[in-house]
Order: sequence, then structure tokens, then C-alpha cells
Amino acid sequence: MYALTHNGVIRLEDRAFIPANPANLDYQEYLEWVAEGNEPRPLPPSAYHKWSDTSNEYVADTSKKQELLQLLKAKIDVETDENILNGFLYKDKSVKLSLENQMNYKAEYDMRELLTYPHKIKADNEYVMLESFDEYAAFYVAGVQYIRSCIEAGWNEKDTLDSKTTAELIEYMNNS
Repeated sequence: MYALTHNGVIRLEDRAFIPANPANLDYQEYLEWVAEGNEPRPLPPSAYHKWSDTSNEYVADTSKKQELLQLLKAKIDVETDENILNGFLYKDKSVKLSLENQMNYKAEYDMRELLTYPHKIKADNEYVMLESFDEYAAFYVAGVQYIRSCIEAGWNEKDTLDSKTTAELIEYMNNS
């Protein structure tokens, strides 16, 4: 019996990889085996599946649950960072919340009563004009609340992963 790979087959009796090369004698033997009406084991749906001899199909590999959880949680962290960086709107204008900008806004917030108004904040290719220290405070608080909501959404999404089965995690990965 054989199992398909992306560039050949594996002969299951000895786990030998046989490249898809018509000049290869082992590959010719495989082609004869197929011509006799045999079918190779299909490609696994993902690296997180293993073959079950009991059910004659690929099933979720439960031994890879922790690896899959780590991968998915790292992906959520990246998405959360991206949302923080690019998702904040103030006065319908997109304001980048890079770590550097966050630190600068905090410093300016701390000394907002000393700033000259109107005060400009870069937003995409235009500016948000803040007219007073109260408006600067409103801007800063809105930014902090936005960051906090992104972080909490990421935490909640990661928390839901812990209770999922390996099969559910694979489905989640395929749908996200």
C-alpha cells in the first residue's frame, strides 16, 4: 500500500519515499499497483491529522493539540497587534497606535495643559485637530479604551481555544 505526498508517494511497508519520476523503478511499480485498481491513501488534510487504521481515514492527531494551540494563540496575538496598530478611529480618521505613538501620546497626555492648541495628531494623510487639553484627554482616553478592548477581545478568543478538541482547533484554523 502507498500514501500520496505532494511530490511522490510513500510505500507504507517500509516508509520509503518514492519521487514521482517515471524513470524510477519503484515509481513504475507503484503505477502498476494503481493500474490494478488499487488506490493510495490520500494526502492528509493537514499536518495535524494522522491516519487511523481503525476507521481507514485521517483523524485529528490529538498529540499535536498543544502545538496547534500555540500556533493559533500566536496568530491571535499578531491579529490583536494589527488591530491596535491600524483599527483606531478618532473623529472618523484612522490614527496609528504604534508603540512609539502610544508612548508619545502618553507623554503629551501627561503634559496636555502645557501643549499649544490647536494640537495636531497625524491620522493617515491628514490630521486630527485637538482644540483643548480636555479634548486631548478625550482623545487619549479613547485610544486607551480602544487598546484595552482589542487586548480583551484577543484574550477572550484565546480562552475559547483551550476548551476545544483538536478537531475543533483544526476547523477553527481552517475558518480563520
